[in-house]
Amino acid sequence: MYQFLVDAWTALRLKFYPITHYRYPLSITILVLFTLGLINTASTSSLLIGSQVGLISFFFALTVVRWLILCLVMKIFLSPANSSPMQWCGYVLVTEALMMPLLALIYWPEIMVMPSFLWLSWIMLVQFVGFIQISKHKPGKIILAYIVYFLVAAIAGAILLSIFFSMNWLDMEASLKAMQQYLNIPDANISPLL
Repeated sequence: MYQFLVDAWTALRLKFYPITHYRYPLSITILVLFTLGLINTASTSSLLIGSQVGLISFFFALTVVRWLILCLVMKIFLSPANSSPMQWCGYVLVTEALMMPLLALIYWPEIMVMPSFLWLSWIMLVQFVGFIQISKHKPGKIILAYIVYFLVAAIAGAILLSIFFSMNWLDMEASLKAMQQYLNIPDANISPLL
């Protein structure tokens, strides 16, 4: 775990190792992905309604699926055909783990909005610059890879959500009502002024 934390700190300072350096035991990978899943559960639990086990399972599965998709897309775009399919997974794990401090936004939403936005922007820049420096590819190719990733991840997320709804681990009707109520909040504030 110490080496993982050192690698994360190094990446934050825009210093990167060769891609073969970012290899971590399965225990660290599961711990990081599970923690990110819990953070995602806590930050969006008001929009998705279901059992606690269902919510945690969904966000853990979503985190793992998104992580794998980003690893595979970057492998396809940035690595030779004969390289390992999991080649980028360690680096992606390190940079995704940098989102953990965003947990503070859940506890102090009023004062942490701007710092969280700045932190998230920095993490995105770190990951992007790391892909450029490690792979030696041009930024345009990495931007294209990100576009493909976002499209595939959106489709995979929708499929995963429909699976959890169909298994009744998440309540579709209550979730839709919560989402509708969330989206109508600005209208409620504006209408009395008209």
